[in-house]
Formats: sequence, structure tokens, C-alpha cells
Amino acid sequence: MRRLEGLIAAAVELGHLSPCDPAQLAFEVEALLVAGNHVYHLDNDPRALALARAGIARRLEDLRTPRCRPWPTTPARPDRPLTRYQRLGSSLASW
Repeated sequence: MRRLEGLIAAAVELGHLSPCDPAQLAFEVEALLVAGNHVYHLDNDPRALALARAGIARRLEDLRTPRCRPWPTTPARPDRPLTRYQRLGSSLASW
């Protein structure tokens, strides 16, 4: 989670994200990833991954500045694994 916190801090410094607490945002993103993974495996629910991704996208979009590219609008497909780019999101992968 420290790596994610560092990426968020860098995004804030570069002006890609509005000022925020990097530790808090990293925790929220990690929590959504873990929750999505648990529901996916424990309940065998492929929608969980898409829901986690949507929650992360919404949180990043709330903080995105005009200097940062928008989040991809292509919905996640449960029948096909997400690419690394899709998992990280365009905001984080662009650094």
C-alpha cells in the first residue's frame, strides 16, 4: 500500500489529482480491491470485480484535475480478465 500511497502523492504533486491525504486514498482503493476480491472468490460473483473497479473509478474521478486524462469509459467484462492498465486505471498508469 506504500507504493500506491507514493503514486497518489506524486499525482497530487504533478497536479493530476486534487489535494488529498494520500494515505487515506490509498487505504480506500486497497479496501475496494480487497473487498471486490473477497466477494468474487467467496460468493463466486463476477460482478464484484466490476463493482470494485467502478468504486475506485468514482473516487479517482472525484479527485481528477483537468491535467489528468479521464478514466476509461469501457465497462469491465466479467468474462474477460482486466488488463494491467484497466486494473490500475488510466490516472495511476499514466505516471
